[in-house]
Amino acid sequence: MGANFVRLAHYPQDPEVYKACDELGLIVWDELPWCRGGIGNKVWQENTTGMLKEIINQNYNHPSIVFWSLGNEMYWLPDFKDGDNTVKMNEYLQSLNDLAHEMDPSRVTAIRKYYEGAGIVDVFSPSIWSGWYSGSYKSYQKAIDQYKAQYKHFIHTEYGGSSHLGRHTENPVTGEGAIKADGWEEAIVQTDVANIAQIGDWSENYMVDLFDWHLRISETDSTFIGNAQWAFKDFGTPLRPENDIPYINQKGLVDRNNNPKDTFYVFKSYWSDEPFVWIESHTWTERQGA
Repeated sequence: MGANFVRLAHYPQDPEVYKACDELGLIVWDELPWCRGGIGNKVWQENTTGMLKEIINQNYNHPSIVFWSLGNEMYWLPDFKDGDNTVKMNEYLQSLNDLAHEMDPSRVTAIRKYYEGAGIVDVFSPSIWSGWYSGSYKSYQKAIDQYKAQYKHFIHTEYGGSSHLGRHTENPVTGEGAIKADGWEEAIVQTDVANIAQIGDWSENYMVDLFDWHLRISETDSTFIGNAQWAFKDFGTPLRPENDIPYINQKGLVDRNNNPKDTFYVFKSYWSDEPFVWIESHTWTERQGA
């Protein structure tokens, strides 16, 4: 596909993954499993700190790793009472940041979508879901321009939306007039606000339009370091009972059987050095109407 950056989330991967990233020359964002849940008790903190030590010790010699990510959406859905207390969270996040720099002074630390801790780590990714959980994808440039000014070391590590392999439409819904088009931040409770995730058709065609828009901007903005689409492959999850296929996150560029969706080739058209032609909607074999 031509990618040069991969975000591994939200847990340590199999050693073969890191080995492959080294061999392919990829830039890697390696992530601690502090994903949602808030801050826990003393035992929780000892366990999480221990995991960070293990991750760095195990993966230190992989040249592909550039980012040690210390968390993602950490204050969502706290598992413990007062677990979303940002003062306590920031004290603990600072301890993780200090530990990471002590164990590995050569690499940078990062987090995603925990705004209160953005000034603690080296690199920060806010939440921008233009055209899916909020607003229109046409608001993407506005979003990154705002965040470039707000965060000195800004990278964007989640965007995209869901699509079902083989689902097509001639006129994908844009949401114009039905949603607040200028928004881009993901709502805390996504089902409480009108968004494309709710009113959209989950077609391959819509996602082709969305990714083409995002990539056109990210590939031509010389002051924007880059982004990572979420996620490369459809996967099972206990958090998505409301999805069209329950408990399956369908934000992948390939389905669960590794069959590429049309969106895979949008990325390849921007990134790959290999000349190719792809006829969109090849899975749309039965059509009617105009």
